[in-house]
Amino acid sequence: MTAMDFAVILPAYNEAVHIGDAIDAVQACARGGISVEIVVVDNLSTDDTVAIARGRGVTVLENKTGKRMTISALRNAGARASTASLLAFLDADMLVPADWLEKAAARFATGFKGALGFAEQVPDDASWVGRIWGNRSDAPITELATDFLPGRNILVGRETFESIQGFDEDLTTCEDKDFTYRLNKVCRCVLRSPAATVIHLGYERSLMEFIKKEFWRQSTTLAFARRHNYSLRTLRNPLMSLWHLLCAVFFAVGIALGDWVWILSATALWLAPSALFTLRDAMSMGHRRDLPGVFALTFLRWNVSGAALMWQGALLVLKRGQSA
Repeated sequence: MTAMDFAVILPAYNEAVHIGDAIDAVQACARGGISVEIVVVDNLSTDDTVAIARGRGVTVLENKTGKRMTISALRNAGARASTASLLAFLDADMLVPADWLEKAAARFATGFKGALGFAEQVPDDASWVGRIWGNRSDAPITELATDFLPGRNILVGRETFESIQGFDEDLTTCEDKDFTYRLNKVCRCVLRSPAATVIHLGYERSLMEFIKKEFWRQSTTLAFARRHNYSLRTLRNPLMSLWHLLCAVFFAVGIALGDWVWILSATALWLAPSALFTLRDAMSMGHRRDLPGVFALTFLRWNVSGAALMWQGALLVLKRGQSA
């Protein structure tokens, strides 16, 4: 295999529990002609994250601004501080197999110029929420073109990364959607591969944690859409969130009226998108396990997203009122 150099960027905030294992796993990938440069970008951690990272001899960048930075800013800072020709973005609670970078190198050796992500799973001892949601898509049956890769699982050439100016540092969330959206507009070459599987230790440990995380993740969908002139792709999430809000209202009206036709119609329309998404993933990813659980969490997620959409709308109205 042709020698390749990778810079692995690990943004971190209070990750003392996981970061040592994450770094050890990445360091084990330096084999077969592959060199690995690890950059940990700390975001004002108050635990031993920095000390643990320094103890493993990796480059550590510390946020000296006194204010938490967006994860996009952390990733971009790590990329700027590194020198390798290939960039790998992980979260500090990810474990990678020893052949992770070998599999990536084999793909980039073909002349691939896009972004690559691998299959993800959660540990076998994960909570029921984490297990169902984290493993809902399994590994794709074959390499698939996709319109989204999570920021914790992206490998991309430096030249390609810099050609689209990296991650948007103004986005608190949806930065990975924005990144892959812009990259697909340029080259339509974002792929998800089953060649390796990474383990995500930051899974949701309870239903309440799932709800809180989803509300946070969905809290900038309108900002993401606005950056791209409200294109249909960027409006997909807000429109689906609005659909669930309207169905909830129709359902409540049906209850108030005591009209069973109205209630059943609203219920069918309310549940249909989650059922279709669950079946789509089952067909495309070969996923057959826990389908009722996946459906239930998908339905909950879209309703939480609807609440987040209302929150975004309220903030926009408040902001405009203050500027008037």
